[in-house]
Amino acid sequence: MQRLLYEQRAATLADVAWLRKALTRTLTDLRLREELIFDLVLAAAEMLTNAVQHGQPQPTELFLTLDLIGSRLLLSVGDNGGAFGDFGRLWSKATRNSAFVEGEGGRGLPLLREILKNVSYTSGPPNILSGYADLLPHQPTLLILEDDEVQLETYGQLLKRDYRILSAGSLQEGLETISQRRVDLVLADVHLGDGLGTQMLSVNCSPDSEFAVPIILISGDLRAELPREVLMQGAEFFLSKPVKIEHLRETIRLALARTARRQARLAQYFARQVNGLLTPDLPEFLGPHMARFAAGTASVGGGDLILHENCGAFERVVLMDVMGHGISAKAWAIAYASTLRVMLQAGKHESAGAFLLHVAKYLWRQSGFAEILATMMVMDVYPDGEICIACAGHPAPLVLRGGQIEPVEIGGSLIGVFAPLEYPEVRLKLQPGDKIVLFTDGLEPHLQPGRLGSWFATALREAANAGLPDFITSICVAAERELGPQPQDDWTILAVQCG
Repeated sequence: MQRLLYEQRAATLADVAWLRKALTRTLTDLRLREELIFDLVLAAAEMLTNAVQHGQPQPTELFLTLDLIGSRLLLSVGDNGGAFGDFGRLWSKATRNSAFVEGEGGRGLPLLREILKNVSYTSGPPNILSGYADLLPHQPTLLILEDDEVQLETYGQLLKRDYRILSAGSLQEGLETISQRRVDLVLADVHLGDGLGTQMLSVNCSPDSEFAVPIILISGDLRAELPREVLMQGAEFFLSKPVKIEHLRETIRLALARTARRQARLAQYFARQVNGLLTPDLPEFLGPHMARFAAGTASVGGGDLILHENCGAFERVVLMDVMGHGISAKAWAIAYASTLRVMLQAGKHESAGAFLLHVAKYLWRQSGFAEILATMMVMDVYPDGEICIACAGHPAPLVLRGGQIEPVEIGGSLIGVFAPLEYPEVRLKLQPGDKIVLFTDGLEPHLQPGRLGSWFATALREAANAGLPDFITSICVAAERELGPQPQDDWTILAVQCG
């Protein structure tokens, strides 16, 4: 964990404004995307303002912290006033609809639900409210446009596990949202209080749109000609109310898959020419250890890459995940691969941590990489079997030993967030039968900080004693069963076994 910001101020609205500016300045210096900066500042301002205006007794001090944990930001606010009474009950009821129906807690808690994940509250003093934000979500973003608040909330709750949800209760709000935020699919009611959902189709005519956004229209209108009308206007699908949730989920998956295939066709020639840059020439042995890797690819492909270099004194493997999905992530992965291949040649005599620092400093100075974030793992394997690992925000590697899973916690800041200073190294030696597993987070779309998903942990334990080829095959079978044949994000796994 890396502390990015800690501020303590008096509990006044003027100091809330000061803290909001301090957070904005810190996030801007990190070169994060504007959408994430806006969300985090809004969340912090809501939490701080609520403490000042509603604390009983009223606080005299406010605290604001921002920490970087892997590829996530942890935002925490605190105060020394009265505790948030019955937070658990209010949080469970904190939906977009609740702010309108009850007015209990206003928009603060529903807003936090949309912006932050894994929100927790600890009563004090100090009282601390914390939540995580992904630096760049891998989940596709859905904009749900529905003027019935109950249905709007229902759709969001049913779909939020698989998608990042943006909600709009009117046509005007929907048009404003899609003009300001990146959206992968729109789910809209046809008849809205201030217009027709078909007007959302106009966004695909904008010269600023890179690709057409698939739009699914829903209506309880029974006119037989309506489905044909909206499809002729450019809608991807039309659904009649009431909609069964499984049918809705399948329709969304199909719409996103169709869009991905259209994008893939546009990039097909390009990908054929350069895809070799991302294909590893990985030997069957790294030093004295056996090595195998496998990968799963999303419809268009994403930003995973794995490179190998024989550095003479050791063998080096670089595993990288360019954050994002689709053509953009694939293109940036190719740009990174081209850069890294040159730097691997030049950095043969550098240790894993020194090489990673060299790469991070170079990329930080290049304006073309300014808005792209990436995780990276560098693993050096020596002839005597010693392994040296350095990490930049990547999921921790796992050692499988005696039926146990042991994370190798390393640390190291994400590439592209701020000017790098140092990347620590961890050195270890495997015992006969041990395996070390490196992977990208496409295998764990819902990975929580410090926790391993149940399906992945189960798959690792069940295959732990198998030979390396069978081990990799078993993980691939489990991954396809869990993630499907066309996962939302690329995933890569590399396993090395001693003896």
